[in-house]
Amino acid sequence: MPRKQHDDFMPQRNERLGQRFHHVRKTSRLREREPFGRNKKYFHISSSRASTVLKGSPTVKEHTIKGLVGQALFIPSLGEGLPVLFCGCEIVPDKQPLAGARDKECLCYRAKQPNTACGTPRGWTHLLLHFPAVSPEKLGQHFLTDASWQERIAGAIHITDGVWVEIGAGHGEMTSRLARNADRVIAIELDRRLAARLREVTAPFRNVEIIESDVLAVDFGALTKGANFSVYGNLPYYITSPILHRLFEHADRIAAIHIVIQFEVAVRIVAPPGRRDYGYLSVVSQWFSKPELVLRIPPGAFRPPPKVASALVSLRMPGARKTLDVGDEKAFLEFVKECFAQKRKNLRNNLRARLGTRAGESLREAGLSPDARAEELSVAKFAELFRLTR
Repeated sequence: MPRKQHDDFMPQRNERLGQRFHHVRKTSRLREREPFGRNKKYFHISSSRASTVLKGSPTVKEHTIKGLVGQALFIPSLGEGLPVLFCGCEIVPDKQPLAGARDKECLCYRAKQPNTACGTPRGWTHLLLHFPAVSPEKLGQHFLTDASWQERIAGAIHITDGVWVEIGAGHGEMTSRLARNADRVIAIELDRRLAARLREVTAPFRNVEIIESDVLAVDFGALTKGANFSVYGNLPYYITSPILHRLFEHADRIAAIHIVIQFEVAVRIVAPPGRRDYGYLSVVSQWFSKPELVLRIPPGAFRPPPKVASALVSLRMPGARKTLDVGDEKAFLEFVKECFAQKRKNLRNNLRARLGTRAGESLREAGLSPDARAEELSVAKFAELFRLTR
């Protein structure tokens, strides 16, 4: 086979042995040595216990379930004849089923006889249990389990009195913090098993209401009884945009929206004109609110950890719509969507279906170049162009 002069194909004659090995390793895509089973989710626990855990359910995730010793832990059944020992603490099935648990495969467990010598940093208030998931994997939930990040978020969103709506309450990681300062907390959770656990966790608070429903199907007007409200949510990444659009329908009664979302989506929401990330979601968000990227949150703050970074974004109402008059708001947003229909095309081509030969003339009247693109226009400029095209 003829020799090719390419660094990633084979080493050269004048290279030392170490340099040659580097090329061979790079070519064959070898990596540094890792412990056996490092790529497996449960490499850090014994194989016998891992096999026991894996038998519980075909869908396995890692979760942090908060609970004091003697407090009920709601997790899927691990099979008959257990208790399970975890770091010296015995987890045993409870004879009394958890209130609201309708799934026969789910039992209630309690922790007893803790080993106080365990080296966990927070003692027994946080039990790290590698058990089958409490919520279905299809919901795409990542629970904010790091207490320090919970504190930082609670301080950043300035929880005050009034009505608060929490979207995706999960295990109640932020629900109790909201309940301590708000007059009323409405926690929305789709998973019925998590909703049952939430009712138990929030039982001491008289001002918390658990709603077991899809947030996209909730009637916020009836839920809040016509009152103004604020929103906090740890949103599943794949459904961020639909939830925001649903909330913007009630923008007149929302004081602020604070959401933990994928970092890349957060950048798109707050992006100014002229940036690559500036798009339809940016214009809509800035039309209804004044968005701000408050915190960047690492994957390690969640269980299970997502594969991407997250961010806390605060959207405070009102936005540009307070000072800009477009007449028909719904038609204006449809117009903006058409402008971003194909980002590689300029505005004249994107608007040709709507305006025909008038597209170029309308751009000139608005003081725009014939080759202008949608990502160059501010929200105010979109409003001006829309008025000229009506």
